Amino acid sequence: MGKFDGATELSSGLAQSATVVEMASELGIDVSVGSSQRLTEAARQRLRQRWLERNATAIEEYNERVRKEAMFSEQWRTFMRDEGR
Repeated sequence: MGKFDGATELSSGLAQSATVVEMASELGIDVSVGSSQRLTEAARQRLRQRWLERNATAIEEYNERVRKEAMFSEQWRTFMRDEGR
């Protein structure tokens, strides 16, 4: 059997695919859904959703603080100013 010039790319692609499949399985994504690209996108979406869920309280607390106290740089902001403040 001759040497395959793309062996490095192939083995790295397989390793990358195996990593994506493992991550998808850990996230509860059905790995039979199709291509590596679809798995990657599904994993990204699930990770984003999980991050937002885990950080929802902190995000809401931060947003509430900004609503009450404004941003630290409010006094220097020159765009989108409410002239009534």
